[in-house]
Amino acid sequence: MISWLALRIVRHATDRLNAGDVRPLLRTFRKDAIDRFPGESSWSAEYRGREQIGSFLRRFIDAGLKLHPQEVVAKGPPWNMTVCVLFNDHLTTPEGETPYRNRGVLYLKMRWGKVVTQEAFLDTQRVAKLDEWLAAHGKTA
Repeated sequence: MISWLALRIVRHATDRLNAGDVRPLLRTFRKDAIDRFPGESSWSAEYRGREQIGSFLRRFIDAGLKLHPQEVVAKGPPWNMTVCVLFNDHLTTPEGETPYRNRGVLYLKMRWGKVVTQEAFLDTQRVAKLDEWLAAHGKTA
């Protein structure tokens, strides 16, 4: 039951993100949350606090990326919950070209409905190639 509810919440927040509104997703993070994005790309960093996480999310939108949660698994009590989100993300141009497609898992630790830490596990080589494509098309950070 908790995983089903978590998927509904995640889908609502990512639907809003895909529509260009970071606020619902950003509100799920504590003010002092940490979001870790691995790899050697320009996206790779440890984002600390809502301001930095919000900047990452706005960059995600500005790049034209779309995030689609497929499955959510949640366990634990509200004061120490673990949530895993299996997702697909992609960039599709107005011309219908898809220069970027990836699949991964977000691992979250939550307390009382707020994300304390989030860590992404995905193909970082694809993210590095996305950087190259964005730079070639004048869409750098």
